[in-house]
Amino acid sequence: METWETPNWEQLAPGGWWRVVHHPAVYAMIRPIEPLLPNNSGYNYSNMVKLCAESGRDCFTISQIHIVGEVLAMTAESSWDEEESCYWLRLRDEGNFGQQWLRQDGESLGLGVFLEASCFYPETPPALPPGIPGHDVREAHRKALSEVRCVRSAFNQLRDGEATGEAWREVPRLSIADAMLGQCAESRPAEAQRVVGGPAIAHLLREGYVAVHDALNEDLASEFVVQMAKLDNGWNLHAAPQATPGQRGDRLLWIDENIAVGRYGSEAVAKAIGLLKGLASELNPDLTAHHWSKNAAGDAAHAVLTVSPKAQLACYPGDGARYICHQDNRFRPSHGTRLNSRELTAILYGNPADWDAHRDGGALKLYPQTEDFESPPLPDHPSVCFSPKAGTLVIFFSSLWHEVLPAYRPRRALTMWILRPEEEESWMPTVF
Repeated sequence: METWETPNWEQLAPGGWWRVVHHPAVYAMIRPIEPLLPNNSGYNYSNMVKLCAESGRDCFTISQIHIVGEVLAMTAESSWDEEESCYWLRLRDEGNFGQQWLRQDGESLGLGVFLEASCFYPETPPALPPGIPGHDVREAHRKALSEVRCVRSAFNQLRDGEATGEAWREVPRLSIADAMLGQCAESRPAEAQRVVGGPAIAHLLREGYVAVHDALNEDLASEFVVQMAKLDNGWNLHAAPQATPGQRGDRLLWIDENIAVGRYGSEAVAKAIGLLKGLASELNPDLTAHHWSKNAAGDAAHAVLTVSPKAQLACYPGDGARYICHQDNRFRPSHGTRLNSRELTAILYGNPADWDAHRDGGALKLYPQTEDFESPPLPDHPSVCFSPKAGTLVIFFSSLWHEVLPAYRPRRALTMWILRPEEEESWMPTVF
């Protein structure tokens, strides 16, 4: 029997051939029913119980994972889901549990399009009958299968870990104390001085931001891109919390050097985190002088920088995912305090070197001299944009307004907040 993994490519698909475009993974079900809670946060328990009772299977066998790049043959059978306002399509080739149904889109969940028509009636060479995928489509499907197996392995490990109660499989979080106070920055003079020494620091203090386009050497940058994608594709990131619907479209993972190497085997990511942590030590003397000059009566101790123990690994999955204009910190005149401890935002990008901001989007748009603005700047306010290419590091004062423009390709970045803790923090953030 043909399966979706080894399809009969010469057999016509009455409903056409469809490519999986949602990232990182979507589920197939034994009948049209939504297994996910909003924002891809987990299973809809009541639906899963119902499916289990009807099928005699558990939830780990009635759902099957598909990943970006797979090309699937559909039957002509479809089903309109009134509650979710979407179509379900039935696959021609069965899976491990029999029938497979996939959603055509996930807009009601804020997840974007799941499937798009790949070659319903494409123009093909004379050797192939109409509607049969060509060699490039088949190769894309085979390549995606390797990613499917990685996701399936991670999914099974997560299931086994939950069954045995292994604490190390819990999703890494960032505690409020760590988010507010951080830890002392380790001295890494060689790498940090190379990246932000001299002119870079001067530019940061003068303009409020600085970009370094070769923060990682070529070999490390290439490996960093590969490992960031592997972490993302391995189903390790989780939907970011949102203060308001539609605020942001990324997925997150809080990660430190030990987690990167010990759990995920990502040495390049660990090295990148180490570099980001070392920036605080290198910037400390100049930032202290900077704050003295701005406030001669200030306490110099408050200018001493710390770093968060964990970095934030984020991916915008494409399909126009963005982060609206916002600040990472701001001064609150009514309280006489800052919103949180974030002094500087440092972002190291892990995307392929061929990234084209005009084609792929995803640029960081920063608005200089907006730290005192109480609302987002007007469209005509001066701004600078940075393409998120591999090895590019952008550092800016966290009080500046900035946004991530819509990304049309998976966009990955590692962010470290360099902190300047106050003696007392009257407000604790809930976004971690």
